[in-house]
Amino acid sequence: MPDGFQDRYSEFQDFEQKFEECISKSAVKTKFEQHSQSGKDIVSEIQQIIDCMYDQTQQLKTQQAVAKDKLVDKLENARKELSLVREEMKEKIRQMVEDVEQKVSCFRGTSVTCT
Repeated sequence: MPDGFQDRYSEFQDFEQKFEECISKSAVKTKFEQHSQSGKDIVSEIQQIIDCMYDQTQQLKTQQAVAKDKLVDKLENARKELSLVREEMKEKIRQMVEDVEQKVSCFRGTSVTCT
């Protein structure tokens, strides 16, 4: 073997190994970079959709809260009106009972003044 052959052969093997690693890394990067970017794009689109859905949900929640408040107010007003009507009817019934009692006592000839 020529002089220095073994040294050059070792250097060449080292170079070949480093070159192979470099090519492999480059191939992996080239091959998966496109997939990685595609994944990032998909995640970004999904994030936009989720943000939009969240905003719409918040708006709907606010609208429903306002509608609920209006219905609660309407129900409370209806209860108050019903209570007033009930009291008016009780008073009218009481007045009618008094009128009937007065007419009955007049009919029986008691001392109550009849009108």
